[in-house]
Amino acid sequence: MTGRHLTRVLALSLAGAFSVHRSAAAQIRGMATFREHTALPPGAVFEAVLEETSRGDGRGAVVGSTRIERPRTPPIRFNIPFDASRIDPGQRYVVRARVLVGARPMFVSERSYPVLTAGQGRQVAVLLHRSGGRESAEDEPSAREPLALEPSVREPSSREPSAREPAASGIGPIGSRSAIFTGELPCADCVGVRHQLELFPDESFFLRRTYVGRGRGAASDDIGRWSLSRDGRTLTLSGTLDAPLRLAIGNPNTLRMLGDAGSSGTSSGTSSRAAELKLTSRAQPLEPRLRMRGMYRYMADAGRFTECLTGQSWPVAPERDNAALESAYSRARSGRGDEVLVEVEGRVVMRPAMEGSGRQRTLVVERFDGVSAGERCGSRASSEPLENTYWKLTRVGDMTVTADDGEREPHLVLNSATGRVSGAAVCNRLLGRYEATGARLTFSDVATTRMACPSGMEVERRFLAALRASNTARITRQRLDLFDARGKLLARFEAKHEN
Repeated sequence: MTGRHLTRVLALSLAGAFSVHRSAAAQIRGMATFREHTALPPGAVFEAVLEETSRGDGRGAVVGSTRIERPRTPPIRFNIPFDASRIDPGQRYVVRARVLVGARPMFVSERSYPVLTAGQGRQVAVLLHRSGGRESAEDEPSAREPLALEPSVREPSSREPSAREPAASGIGPIGSRSAIFTGELPCADCVGVRHQLELFPDESFFLRRTYVGRGRGAASDDIGRWSLSRDGRTLTLSGTLDAPLRLAIGNPNTLRMLGDAGSSGTSSGTSSRAAELKLTSRAQPLEPRLRMRGMYRYMADAGRFTECLTGQSWPVAPERDNAALESAYSRARSGRGDEVLVEVEGRVVMRPAMEGSGRQRTLVVERFDGVSAGERCGSRASSEPLENTYWKLTRVGDMTVTADDGEREPHLVLNSATGRVSGAAVCNRLLGRYEATGARLTFSDVATTRMACPSGMEVERRFLAALRASNTARITRQRLDLFDARGKLLARFEAKHEN
């Protein structure tokens, strides 16, 4: 199965995926965490249901359910089997969960978590609250009733709950509460690295790493997508900056750093606790600052930006370099309200909602970097295959790569039939061999022609050095990143297709 097809099966972000990968033995894979740190009593029972919530009578139709007696210490990993032939891409599906002790609910999910359609996937993170907090006794589902009788569904929104609504572990950008984990992890050349990780139910994340003892400017922000392993025990974060970060799901409500081979990421003399991130309700939502790529449109006197990697969408504040963004958009768009692919450096901040009460995440454009008319993000669920794809070099190290007139476009093609790599390194053609196993990608016997060119030789030198140092690779939709053995980004490519 190709990487593209595998991603479609897991994420179901394309409505048409159901017609290609229909299976009667499909599953929702989930993880239930608890806002309150507690041990469950011996007689506890965990229940979760998958519901279709688009019926006109307001009642949810049960599509699948699961029941776990005497669940282990939280977090609780669960699977909900369902018949994929019953899934309609035009409908909405949600997951709800609760923990029963005898005939009374002990913990309940205060909201329903969307899955399967409208850009959602088959993985879900559910946050449970002690019953009797937000919900009154009348609102709690009876233990004698099916859990799915009275679904509590909120339409997607970028608004934060108002002050009357109790915050959970953070505020999600689509009207969904997020789970925030914090902790200080070991560092080879500094005192430690403070992590704040915010996981959203739509399988996206925000991450901030602060290097203790390095002074100002020691923080690095990243955003991306998270995924669970097949057994539900490992969380993988795929972002924009480094190689994927792997975390083991521990107990209770704990994530533990993993090394390359799946071992704990602690160093000699460092306790395992030092390599853990703990769920917290005290941290504020992250406001990441970084370079972003996304679809922008301007309508009704307001701009909106949909970030390519996470799929999150935010209004754009009319300040800083927003004027340059609006001007470039007006020149590049083909019609009123059309979307245009843009690149910006900016910060996602919490601001008062433009409509209604509460706050919402808003993009402040600190620097407008460019527009790519006629291009799009591509599907979040669809990634290019590594092999037999034309990969155009766009970045090597910290250098942005563009081909000048008369120069060859630097690129790679990995031929699956021969195990050989071919391409161009600006001035010279290149040939060599490659080995690809899982995330590992290495190159050997790379040779080039020996032409000397008046320009582009520095890019070529760095490009070839990146190939020789390549250790792992990551594909995110139409983007290929190469990393060295320490996880440092070496080179970035974009898939190119002939029109």
